[in-house]
Amino acid sequence: MDFIEFNKTNPPYSNNEIFKSIKYLLKTKDDSFRILTLISHFVEYISDENLLKSTLKLFEGIDFLTNKLETTNITFVGNIEYSDAEKIKITAVTNSLILSNELHIKFFSPYINISEIPELKLILNNGIIEHNSHEIEKWIKRNTFKSVVNTFMELPFLRDKENEIKKLIQSIAEIDYLNETDTFSNEIKYLNTIKHNLFEQIPLSTPNPENEENKMYFKVGLLFAQKKIFSKIVVKDKYKTTKYCYIDEVFDNPSQLSKHLNLTRQYINDSFNNANTKHNIFKNFKQLKNIIDYCNKNTITIDPEFSNKYSILIENKQ
Repeated sequence: MDFIEFNKTNPPYSNNEIFKSIKYLLKTKDDSFRILTLISHFVEYISDENLLKSTLKLFEGIDFLTNKLETTNITFVGNIEYSDAEKIKITAVTNSLILSNELHIKFFSPYINISEIPELKLILNNGIIEHNSHEIEKWIKRNTFKSVVNTFMELPFLRDKENEIKKLIQSIAEIDYLNETDTFSNEIKYLNTIKHNLFEQIPLSTPNPENEENKMYFKVGLLFAQKKIFSKIVVKDKYKTTKYCYIDEVFDNPSQLSKHLNLTRQYINDSFNNANTKHNIFKNFKQLKNIIDYCNKNTITIDPEFSNKYSILIENKQ
């Protein structure tokens, strides 16, 4: 557990500076998620009750918050009576920790299983706020890293796997170099081990060609063709969010949906987002044709939107 001594903290910003900064951020055209992330950082240093209340109101009704601010459980140790000024500081620090944690989870949600994330613990003990937010950050980092590596390992060719791993090693090594840290030293060792072992995994004999219907693109594409998986916009308290559905089941992101269906996340995610990758089935004429032909042969009704995307590919080929 880490701790914050809220009475001994010299705030780097005054309330007036925080107010002006938040006012400026709200006027910018930056991504709303990024704005909220920056504001959550300022919350910790607010000592004015009215400013704190008005700032926290900005986060009301945001559906991705798993820890609602008004219901978050904080453990109190001891019978200390805190002054009104101290109570404001306690509220500011704890809410900042909660918001930062929630926004961190939201950012990495496509790569992790949210239900498995450790619960945020906040303990107020004799003027000290104990918390496990850094432990949660490490968990998210570790599991995000694992998810990314697993995605690389799903690539069909060993050289592609090797190249992607090399790129990742270079990127995180550069981060460590620029920041003069060794934050990713264990990850780099792990990636190098995988890279060195890649070509030892070549099978002695070539397996029989896989039936098209058993391939991942086909399984995912068939669900799109029948509109068994689809996305929809949900408006709640004036905030628009995209939900991902399997028939009548609703999920917050493609990662959750793919895990529920036990299908490769990359195909589902890239196809939903129309990514310019080989995992986006709507960019592959041959794959769409295989699915269309299969549906026609087996008298399966095809979703008009799916047919339209196929028609567009045909037109582009002409």
